[in-house]
Amino acid sequence: MGRFFGVGLGPGEAELVTLRAYRVLQAVDVIFVPRAEGSPDAAAERILAALDMDSGKFYPVSFPMTGDEATLQERYRHTAQCILKRLGDGDVAYVTIGDPLLYSTYIYLLDALCSLSSGIEMETVPGITSYSAVAARFNYSLAERSERVCIYPATGKMDELERVLLSNHTTVIMKAGRWLEDIMAVIERLGLTGNTVFASRLGLEGERLMDFRREPFIQSARPEGYLSTIIVRRKRG
Repeated sequence: MGRFFGVGLGPGEAELVTLRAYRVLQAVDVIFVPRAEGSPDAAAERILAALDMDSGKFYPVSFPMTGDEATLQERYRHTAQCILKRLGDGDVAYVTIGDPLLYSTYIYLLDALCSLSSGIEMETVPGITSYSAVAARFNYSLAERSERVCIYPATGKMDELERVLLSNHTTVIMKAGRWLEDIMAVIERLGLTGNTVFASRLGLEGERLMDFRREPFIQSARPEGYLSTIIVRRKRG
């Protein structure tokens, strides 16, 4: 049986794919490429294309955008079964944007694989996270000395967000696009707008950057999507 690799592709720019990830993807026989069901945009596939990967190795898989746990678990299990079948013929990779072990479908797929077979040789190849790339793009430190950093997934609970912002030195707000206007209202009320940066689709088509340290927040007519990250510092000298 072949080996299974979970490969992080980083935030969007092909040049931010690690050398280890590139070598693994060149060597495997099959690359499973996920996308949201019904979406014409597969960010992972765009990154692979920019790396000149052999598209003949691609195995596209879709995941429904639903909160129904049973439906999702069935899809993960089905994908895991497909991977196990392909492992009989050689090495297989499953790619994901960002890091495979941070808010990724890979985590649930890994659970499904382990429940189906305990004898698989596995390796997870880490990827650069979106918030690391956003901080680098703005030359904005995430933490210094003994400062705390919180990674917070936007949920629409603004009272909770306010408590998080006030109890951490740096807050990384991920999946922020849907709630952007409400989030920025909280940040402004707390007087933190001047310590805030925002990025959407970093390194991908439709990239948008906003540095609120230098410019006011103006709500765009274009809705921001899932791939949106905000970094807020409570104190910044």
